[in-house]
Amino acid sequence: MLTIRQQEVYDFVKKYKAENQGVTPRLVDIADNFGWASPNSAKCHLDLIVKKGYLKRDRRALMIVDNSICATCGRVI
Repeated sequence: MLTIRQQEVYDFVKKYKAENQGVTPRLVDIADNFGWASPNSAKCHLDLIVKKGYLKRDRRALMIVDNSICATCGRVI
């Protein structure tokens, strides 16, 4: 289950990719969107989202994992 902030980052990545022909946002893009001074904050959030299985890394790109999410508990099924 994602934290509220992780869900916001995940949603931003999904929206960014949809609006930019599948191009993954840079760490700087994510940090700027959330008002973070350092792109490292974006990296830390992305690392946790990947670890939880909502995103996958493919070289330099992030891929959205198409999993069903339980409406009751919010976990990937």
